[in-house]
Amino acid sequence: MPQDGGAPTQGHRQGERRQRATPVRGAPGADDRLVGFLALDGIRWTRGVCSLGVLIGRPEVWGRGCGSAAIQVPLAFAFDELNLHRVELAVFSYIQRAIAMYERLGSRVEGTRRERLHRDGHRHDMHLYGLLRREWDELAGARPTAG
Repeated sequence: MPQDGGAPTQGHRQGERRQRATPVRGAPGADDRLVGFLALDGIRWTRGVCSLGVLIGRPEVWGRGCGSAAIQVPLAFAFDELNLHRVELAVFSYIQRAIAMYERLGSRVEGTRRERLHRDGHRHDMHLYGLLRREWDELAGARPTAG
């Protein structure tokens, strides 16, 4: 959607129906192998809302800053380029590193779907997070700048 708040074009409306994932490659000090994906999905232009999907699937890069660095790209795109108001995401309760990262970036828990997932003989909650534009903007001074 244009920054001026104008109506979405036909191309933007078509984009609402397609899910696009961006590969995440490498990690600080690592090679350039594929380590995960990021995707902005389900953009609702009239509401200024989208969902963010994140997967960093290589355990050897967990805890090395790859996810923290990578997730800022789609968040900046959602707020600064697409002019959205809110980004939502969901995470299972056993993924503690991701939860800590989302909270460091200003996301807040807005709800919990209790025992949503059955995995390895255990039930896990799904936490629903949201990040508003003003919260993203408030953290702007604390975020490292690119370049």
